[in-house]
Amino acid sequence: MKKVILLTIIFISSVLFFSSTSQAQVVLTKPTPPPAVIVKPAAPFPHAVWIEPEWRWDAPTRTYVYLPGHWVKPHGEVIWVPGHWISVPGGYTWVAGHWRRLK
Repeated sequence: MKKVILLTIIFISSVLFFSSTSQAQVVLTKPTPPPAVIVKPAAPFPHAVWIEPEWRWDAPTRTYVYLPGHWVKPHGEVIWVPGHWISVPGGYTWVAGHWRRLK
């Protein structure tokens, strides 16, 4: 089970090109499960970066919604940091995937 959670943390990432760090923290008692099967199609162009499927908080429904993975073209010298669950007092919260500039 720990392996599944670790793989979930590693492979789930954002479909949002730039994520906002100002969103409210939502705490769950357990992480949302990964999708049953992740299908990664062939890259559509050179240097494409695969953004793994990710869970995003939907405030109106007060639930996490699943967003499928997709390919993107990075802008500048950046790397994709996949979204991941972190343990917080009372449960878990999602840190959305985001781009990080290379120094």
